This record gives sequence, structure tokens and C-alpha cells, in this order.
Amino acid sequence: MMLQQKPDKEITKYLAQVRNFQVKASPVLSCFERLLMTSEHYLLERSCKLQESVVFPGRFIIFYLDDDLFKNLQQAFVFFEQVSQCPGVKLDADRLMQIINKGRVLGRLEQLIVGIDLRPKLCDSRVKLWFKIGGLPQKNTRVVSLLGRKDPLLDLILHRRLLVGLDLFLNGASQIKVYPGFDKNDLRDQVVQQRLAKIFSGKIMVLINQSQMLHVMLKSQNRGRVLQFHPQDRLGFIKGLKNKQVLKLDKMMRLNKKDNRGLVALAESEIKKSKITSVGLYLY
Repeated sequence: MMLQQKPDKEITKYLAQVRNFQVKASPVLSCFERLLMTSEHYLLERSCKLQESVVFPGRFIIFYLDDDLFKNLQQAFVFFEQVSQCPGVKLDADRLMQIINKGRVLGRLEQLIVGIDLRPKLCDSRVKLWFKIGGLPQKNTRVVSLLGRKDPLLDLILHRRLLVGLDLFLNGASQIKVYPGFDKNDLRDQVVQQRLAKIFSGKIMVLINQSQMLHVMLKSQNRGRVLQFHPQDRLGFIKGLKNKQVLKLDKMMRLNKKDNRGLVALAESEIKKSKITSVGLYLY
């Protein structure tokens, strides 16, 4: 594997997850590895999704840390083009530019994030792209309109930058996501707390109060919400879910005891259940 010839801490993270979870080689994974080889000034996030008893470990994200957005966007398009040429893949790569043009956001891009989420079935697998949009008014009507749904959280977008995501499924489908975010100061603000408490249950508010940051994922094709908690004590937060398989997966993901920076994603509907069986674990 060519990646082994590139000594890099982020590559080490990637190789460890591939090895520990025996992530199956595929043409699409090879395209992502080529992107890793050519990327510079980035942070790799690896994640593992548990859905009932099924584990999906082929999930990786590249956070570009430099300001050369044009170069990074070019790399992303090359990656998408390479994926589109893989056997059996149908990728609607033009969807990205449609969204950027409709939202009039090209001149306000502040960060680019690219990733993959590989599943056993090709139709469930996807390549992913996120971009932070800056210089926006409090009500980001044009960008939010791309979501095609209403949610009270959209009235709680507090910052002048917004994270927008796009899933390009390998069967040609696509899905837009918007992530209202709340930082440490927001979560300690009494007014914000009161407004969140009107939206979420007491059980969810307990988890929010254990977090130093929160993003809520809203999908264009789903009325539900997924909460991405950035816990103050990540390991303690995971132990509180009382699921031994989740603890085992988290241990498999971590390179060492200090490798504990990341988040935990839970669907709102999942938190309401008496026993949590589906969760997303993220480390960076």
C-alpha cells in the first residue's frame, strides 16, 4: 500500500482503523487513499457507526486546515471524478455546483471537508462533502432553503457561519444536510438553554449539559434530527450510554488512552428509547 510510504500521523490513524476493523479494499477506498496521498495540511477524522448490531467502520473525513480553498476544491472534484469511474458507480457530482450556485456561496466558503462512508451495499455507500459558509445574516434563508424543510432549530442559528453537507450516494442519489451549531458559550447562555429546552426533551438536555459543543444534523429527506455531542468527558459520556459493544468499538478505534478527542452522534429518536443500540463514534 502506497500510504505506508508516507510517514504521517494522520495516515497512521487511517491505517490503524483499516487494520483493526478489517475494512474491505475497494476501488472507491483506493480513490480516497489517493486523495490522502496528495493532501497536505489536513486533519483526518475516522468514525464508526453502530446500527443495531451492525458495524460500519469504513468512514473517514479529511478536514483541510489551510486557506487554499480553490486547490482543495479542485482536489475534491478530482476525487469525485475518480470515484465516478469506479465499476457500478453512478455519481451526481454536478449536484455540488448546483448547490453552490443556488446558495450563492462560492465567494463565502471558509473551509472544505471531504469524506467517504462505505457500506456493504453500493447503493448505501456515499462520498461526502461539507463546506463552512461565512458572512451570513442570522437567518440564512437562501442556504437553509436548500434543505427543503422547516425546523425550529433553524431559527436558532446564532453564528455568521454555517456548516452545510452533501452526501453523494454511489447510486446517483444525493442528500443535503445543514448543521446548526452551538459552542461552549452558547450552551452556557441561559436564553439559549431555555430555547433548546423548548425543542428537546429533558433527557437530551442532560446530554447537552455534558457537552462543550453541539451540532444538530438536519437532513433534506428526513424529518428527524441527529445530535452530535462534543462531550467534556468523552469516555465518561460513552460509558453513560450503557452499551458494552459501543465501549468495545471505541476502544478498537483509539490508538492509545490519550486518543480521545472527538464526538458522539445520536439520533433524537434513539435517545428516547430505553436502550441505545445505534450510535456514531468519531475521533480526530
